[in-house]
Amino acid sequence: MVVVAYHPGQLQSVALLQVMFVEACVELNRLKAAARAVRQLGLATEFPNVDALYRQRSLSRLVNRRLWQVALSFVGNDMPLQTQLVQDMADAGELALAEEYRKQLRLPESLLAFDPGQVAAREAARREQYLQLDLPPAAVLFVDDAIGLCEAAQLLHGSGAVGLDVEWKPSHTAGVTSPAALLQVANRRVVVLFDLLRLALSAPVALDACLGPLLASPYITKLGFEVAGDLTKLANSWPFVRAFRDVQRVLDLKPLWVEYGLITRYQGASARILASVGLSTLCKAVLGKPLDKSQQMSDWTVRPLSSRQTEYAALDALVLPRLFDAMSLVLGPERQQQLLERHLMSFSRAVPSIAQTSPAVLEWDAALNAANSCTAAGGDRVGAAAATTIDAASVKQSDIATAALSSCHSQNGIGQIQCGNAGAGNNHNTTAGETDIAMPAEGTNNFHSSTEPGLPRVLTLLQQHGLQGAYHRLDGTSAQAPGKGGLSTAATAVALGVPRACVAKTMAVMVDSVPWLVLTRGDQRIDTQGTQHSRPQQRHK
Repeated sequence: MVVVAYHPGQLQSVALLQVMFVEACVELNRLKAAARAVRQLGLATEFPNVDALYRQRSLSRLVNRRLWQVALSFVGNDMPLQTQLVQDMADAGELALAEEYRKQLRLPESLLAFDPGQVAAREAARREQYLQLDLPPAAVLFVDDAIGLCEAAQLLHGSGAVGLDVEWKPSHTAGVTSPAALLQVANRRVVVLFDLLRLALSAPVALDACLGPLLASPYITKLGFEVAGDLTKLANSWPFVRAFRDVQRVLDLKPLWVEYGLITRYQGASARILASVGLSTLCKAVLGKPLDKSQQMSDWTVRPLSSRQTEYAALDALVLPRLFDAMSLVLGPERQQQLLERHLMSFSRAVPSIAQTSPAVLEWDAALNAANSCTAAGGDRVGAAAATTIDAASVKQSDIATAALSSCHSQNGIGQIQCGNAGAGNNHNTTAGETDIAMPAEGTNNFHSSTEPGLPRVLTLLQQHGLQGAYHRLDGTSAQAPGKGGLSTAATAVALGVPRACVAKTMAVMVDSVPWLVLTRGDQRIDTQGTQHSRPQQRHK
C-alpha cells in the first residue's frame, strides 16, 4: 500500500479544491454530482443544503413525469419531501390520490384543504378521460389462499380465450430485480388477480392445480401484449411452479394490431410506427379511450392493493380479450385465421438443472404429479376437477417451496443472467435452463442460455459490468450464426425477454480457445471495463 503524506499547506490546497469542485457543480446545476461529492468528501458543514436541493429536484422530475408511486418510495421518511409530494400531486389535479397518500404518510389533514366537490369533479373528469373497469365488484376476485384458488378455477372454467398480464415492483437499481408479484387472468366476464407472493410460497401445488390445466391447454388462447416478457418473468420468478413452465397457444396482440392499423389506416402510420405503439394507445385506437397508466410504476408488493391498483391491474387484463374481439371483427374470419396460424406460439422452460437433484424439488415434483393425476386430463376442462384437487394438494407446500427456492436462488451469483427492460421498470431474469418458443411461421428455434455454475469467469464479469445478455458456446459442431437455424432472432428475443427489434448487438468472447457467442439487447449500454485482465475459471464437471 502506498501512503501519500501531505504537509499542512498541501492539505489546505486539497480542501480548497474540493470546495471549489462542489461550488462548480452547483453553479452548473450538476446537483447529483455535487451531492455525491459532499457525502464522500465530508463537506456537509460547508454545503448543508446541497443534498436537500438535489432530492427536491429529483422529486420534481418524478412529479413532472407523474410517477407517483416511484416518488412515494423516493421521499421515504423525509417529512418535507413527503409534504412537497402530496402538495404537488394536488396541484397536478390528482386530488383523490393526494388524499390517499396523505393518509398513508400520516400527514396532518390541514395539509390538503380543498372542497370535496372539487375532488369529485376532478375524479369524474379522470373517469371520462380514461377507460374504466365496468365489471361489478363480485366479478373481480383477489386470490391469496387455496379456497380462493378453488373459486378461481370455477370462474375461469369454459373460457375460450383469456388475457394474461403480470405486475411486479419496479427496480431503480442496476442488476436488482423483484419477482412477479401479481398475475392477472381475465376472460370476457371475470378477472382473477393471483397474489403470487403468497400463493407461490404457501400454496404452490394448489396454484399449479388451478392454473396448470388452463395455461397448458391447447384449446384456450392466452392473449397478451408483448407477452413473451411476462411469461419469462413468471417462469424466472417462480421456476418451480410447473404451470409457469409450460404455456400453450399464446398469442401476442401486437401483430394483430399492426394488421388492424394498416387496414384502418390509423393516422396514416407505417407498420414500423404501429409496432412501437403501447397498450394504452392501442386501447384508444380500438376501444375509444386510453388506459390510465398512473399506477404502472406502483409498488406491487404492498398488501392490500389500493383501489386504484386493483382497478388498473384488472383492466390491463380485461382489455386484452376485448381488443382481440374488436380487431377480429375488422380483420374478418379469414384474415384472423391466417394471423393466428402465423403468430400462435408456445412457451416452455425446463427446471433449472442445479435444483433438479434437490430432495425438496423432487418432493415438490412428486406432489405436483400426484395433484395433476387427479385433475381433468382433457383440453379446456378447467373447473370442478381441478378445483377439487387443490385442497388435497396443499400438504407441506410452504416447506417444500421455501427449500426449493433456496436451492435455486443460492446460485444466483453465477447461474443467473439479468435481462432488463429499461425505462418501464420491467426487469427480467433468465434463470439457468432452456427457453423454447415455437413459432409456426419460422419453425422451432432453441436457444440455450449457458448459465450453469461453471460459466467462465469472463462471462460472469460481463454480466456484472452491464453486459446483460445470453451466452451460447460454439463447440465446432453447433457453431451457427443467429438466424441460420441455430440462434434465431425470435428465440434470442424470447430468451432476453425483449421485443425482436431490440436484439441488435452480438460479440464473441474466446475462453480457453473456445468461442462463446454473446447476444445482447440493442437498447443497452455495454460496459466491459474490468474484464480485460480476468482469467476464466475452470468449468465444473
